[in-house]
Amino acid sequence: MSNKIKIKRRMLNTIMVAAIVLIFGAGIMTVGSLQGWFDEDGAIEFTQPDGTVEAVTVEARNKIGSANIERKGIAYSLSDGTKLKDGDIIQTLNGTSIDIFIGKNTVSLDENSEVTVHVTDSGISFTLFGGGLFADIFEPLTLELMDTNIAVESGVFSANAPYGSASVYVYENMVKVGTHEVKAGNIASILADGIHTAALSIQSLNSFDLAKVTKVNDTKMLCFANAEIQQLALERQEAKKIAEDIRE
Repeated sequence: MSNKIKIKRRMLNTIMVAAIVLIFGAGIMTVGSLQGWFDEDGAIEFTQPDGTVEAVTVEARNKIGSANIERKGIAYSLSDGTKLKDGDIIQTLNGTSIDIFIGKNTVSLDENSEVTVHVTDSGISFTLFGGGLFADIFEPLTLELMDTNIAVESGVFSANAPYGSASVYVYENMVKVGTHEVKAGNIASILADGIHTAALSIQSLNSFDLAKVTKVNDTKMLCFANAEIQQLALERQEAKKIAEDIRE
């Protein structure tokens, strides 16, 4: 084999290796950019009504189980500590829960839930498409649920969106559901024929809401007394144990 042919082959091999490295590097950069690896702090800036600019970090933490995120049409597993952006869709799976921190606010997702994050000039909001969430709010937040706007200045509430209906439970202060001002200790049911309000019974809390209410009630005065919460938790534990004994 002539030296010229050997040199040409070496050059081709070198070019191929360089091309592979470039393609691999471009892939790393694309994935890193998509998942926010190169963001300095992941803060989202928006303008307040008075003209001041506020920077807020929206971060997913305390993940238990498996959850996914869809960003710019690409879905991948959600990692604990991910900084969320406008348009992100978060989905929790069976047995999963995760907290989303927005400044001082905390929005916790129950299992089998789906929310979309929205960033506008006025701030950060969510759309709940299914499942449930629990919100501990210190600064104004809005949520869209079955084409209904949910707004709260500060307070504690939960929202559930089973198929064809939705409900909002208010535990502290007041939450505006559409045009209805729903005070602590009441529930707003969003149905096809409109919004209906009624008194909230502690028995209607599911296990996720009960666990969150138990935790928040240590630092806030909610509509249920500690004794009521503890009694319900005990009853649920006993019922669970009986069911397990029957299965055995």
